Amino acid sequence: MATIKFTRGCVYQFTPSGSAGGGGSSIIKVSPPISSYGSSPVLLVGVQTSEQDLVLPVVTLDNFKLLYTFGEDFGAFNIIGTALLGSVGGNGDALGKVIKWFSANRVTRKKNPIQVSMGGGGSYKVYVTGLNIAEADAEYHIQPFVINCIIAKAP
Repeated sequence: MATIKFTRGCVYQFTPSGSAGGGGSSIIKVSPPISSYGSSPVLLVGVQTSEQDLVLPVVTLDNFKLLYTFGEDFGAFNIIGTALLGSVGGNGDALGKVIKWFSANRVTRKKNPIQVSMGGGGSYKVYVTGLNIAEADAEYHIQPFVINCIIAKAP
């Protein structure tokens, strides 16, 4: 498990949780992994998933209710992370690692899905479709990000 101590001077104490998919939560593993070593690591802090069915609810004039079902919709999957940008004045290699990983694994470049394992939640196969980078936190020298995906196969 990663241990992080933030101070105004941006000192991190970081113990990587393994080589598969960045540090942070020990149950989230991404394959291929996002490189997270050195003085500017990447932490994967969680995932968000949303699955739903394709339905059409209809109410008739005599108050009779129908629900047409058409199967399963594509599910949404987000990988949530934080890039620790290192010491103040550093170039923040972690953000570059995230952008490079996204460029190599986005669905327009890589036709096969990636795998995200969630411990007891099973493994999802997902297509990488987007990258959102929030504003940097200058006080703690961190950069939050979200990798957007579409579920190809749920566990």
